Amino acid sequence: MYGDEGHSLFVSQQPLLRILKWLKDDQNPPLYFFLLHIWIKIFGLNIATLKCISVFFSSLAASSFFLFLNKITTRQIAFFGALLFTFCTAQIFFSREVRCFAFVQFLTIISSWFFYEALIESKKRQWIFLAIVNALLLFTHYLTAFIILVQVITTLSTFRKEDILLSLKSNILTLLFLSPWIPFAISNIPKSGSFWMKSPTWNDFFVLTSDLFGGKVLLCFFVVVFLIGIVISAFYYKRASHKSNFTALLYFSGLFILPPLFDFF
Repeated sequence: MYGDEGHSLFVSQQPLLRILKWLKDDQNPPLYFFLLHIWIKIFGLNIATLKCISVFFSSLAASSFFLFLNKITTRQIAFFGALLFTFCTAQIFFSREVRCFAFVQFLTIISSWFFYEALIESKKRQWIFLAIVNALLLFTHYLTAFIILVQVITTLSTFRKEDILLSLKSNILTLLFLSPWIPFAISNIPKSGSFWMKSPTWNDFFVLTSDLFGGKVLLCFFVVVFLIGIVISAFYYKRASHKSNFTALLYFSGLFILPPLFDFF
């Protein structure tokens, strides 16, 4: 175990009310620590059981990813996509780290599933479920706000007034769920020059991105495939039957590109 995992362990062993009090002045929201607290109560306190909570959420993420891909593509693509997801560098790292990121992965996939059904399949009730899951995301890690921002941008790109209004209502509902905690979240926003990490450089950005994909070769391969997909989708965009596919591609591309850039700046 390393430093950040020790922080998770220390905080989660406190009584629930003390966890809340502790995290009022911390840059981590409390949901994951609540879950880890309950996990320790059930399974005990040792390295193996502590690591298993991330293995559990990582397994849920991989399974959900397969089911989601199977819904919107084919079984073969779903199997291949889930396989890539399961054995990618970041996923393997997060699956054995006593931190919130495996849980964030799982919630992000569920959020994307509800968002896809709400926006592309026009299932209006899914906007409500999306609001709940997005509230859980923000209550787990504040930077997941960028995921919600990508959803807003994707919705605006459709120029459909009804969907834009439903998206607005969904996000207002998310804020209502979070309203008791919003003052603490705002008070813990790092001020310029006060955060413990130094400001990243472009070199840091490219090095971390390469590490995420397992090296520069794999990163270049993905970028090429990604650009080919964009060109093909743009070519078919004029056909009404392909507009939903283009919207989906826009969303998933945005998830890959925009959050790191937003966080970088």
